[in-house]
Amino acid sequence: MENNKDRKPESQEYNNDFNQLGDKSDIKKEIRRSVLQKRKSMDLALAKEYSDIICERIISLNPYKEAEVILSYMSFRNEVNMDKLMKDAINQGKEVYIPKVESGRRMEFYKFSGDGMGLVRGSYGILEPDTEKNLKIYKDAGRKTLMIVPGVAFDESLNRIGHGGGYYDVFLSMLGLNLDELVAEEGKTLGVKSYFTSLAVGYEYQIVDQIPADKYDIKPDYLVTEERVIKKI
Repeated sequence: MENNKDRKPESQEYNNDFNQLGDKSDIKKEIRRSVLQKRKSMDLALAKEYSDIICERIISLNPYKEAEVILSYMSFRNEVNMDKLMKDAINQGKEVYIPKVESGRRMEFYKFSGDGMGLVRGSYGILEPDTEKNLKIYKDAGRKTLMIVPGVAFDESLNRIGHGGGYYDVFLSMLGLNLDELVAEEGKTLGVKSYFTSLAVGYEYQIVDQIPADKYDIKPDYLVTEERVIKKI
């Protein structure tokens, strides 16, 4: 069941100290440090249990049911594991793609078969596509697409803190999924694509009271935890 801002987040206490820091970058760094520390200490069995619940919640949503293409990711260091969702998508005949960071902050998504073939360990130990295998690259072709976005921390307004590289913001901006501020300034939807949905995933404790937003941050359309679904209003 979807609900929006129906209760205070469990991790609200994080911001009591963070808001005293003042500077946006300092606040984000401290939130990132604290949440990552908690995620690192998370029990592996509990992480798998919550991950499966999150996958089931996503599978029940219309953006997933209607999607022809799923842009997912390979989990790392207790991130929400998407294996169950990717397996379901492939069984349903959807195309699944996973990311690889290329030069600079550019990120490409390569087709994933689900059998582990065509994957190698990247520089951080994350499984990623082996570009020497000539895997199919995702191209925006107007097909209904659901993008699963990982993150370190979120708030109920769908602001997000990642690992600091800005890869997802860059990728989404290149697709023309412009910021609400830009849309408001122009009075029209600047390339916002109705067939493309972004959905962030995290554990409930990753939701904090407030995250300072930067001008070029792009909010996901949904946030799904093991307890609830928050939809952008």
